[in-house]
Amino acid sequence: MSKARIAVSRPLHPEQADAVEAFAELLDDSVERCDLPGLAGPNELLQVVVDAEYWERVLAALFLALGTAGVSFSHRIGAHLADEVWHKRAELTHALKSVPASALAKLVEILRQTRAKGNTISATIPHKINTVRNAGLVITAEAPGDIVAQLAVFAGKAKAIEAFLNQVVSGEGRFLSLSTNPDCSTRVEINADGKIVIPAMFHYDSQGHREHQHVRVLLK
Repeated sequence: MSKARIAVSRPLHPEQADAVEAFAELLDDSVERCDLPGLAGPNELLQVVVDAEYWERVLAALFLALGTAGVSFSHRIGAHLADEVWHKRAELTHALKSVPASALAKLVEILRQTRAKGNTISATIPHKINTVRNAGLVITAEAPGDIVAQLAVFAGKAKAIEAFLNQVVSGEGRFLSLSTNPDCSTRVEINADGKIVIPAMFHYDSQGHREHQHVRVLLK
């Protein structure tokens, strides 16, 4: 099985098939298209599904593609690189417009077109906390540079996201219940500073009553 997948709903749209080809070109690796199990809804969606460890390769591919487009960074890997990408969003948009035939520019444009047709687009990791629809970040950005930045931040923090979800599954997070995205994946968000947060509900007992409080877990 390919380490990277584009998971889509039926019926298959042409731009969804194009996304598989563009993502494979960006990674210089095989990318599998697979179907997501249908639910009552929504079912108009596309997910980039990558194991947490392999998201490092995605981040490296983004680094190389952006370097080819003329964007320079102080870091080459990891969360520090993702932070730099986040803070250069406006520059990225300009750079991608200068290389419209590049794999990254084509992928971003395909994602934009797919969203414009009403699809929910998300970057996800497979996880046993949500075996049907995975856990991930819904891509909400419009500008090309913002889309790349959202992908980069998720990629840079994928292992931390997985570690947190593992704590919840193991019982260490037994007082938490997690939120879901519109595509029914477990919700991951990015705040205004480009940091990953996971919305959750904290459950606790107070004077013999079960109480609930909304919390936002900031991943370091």
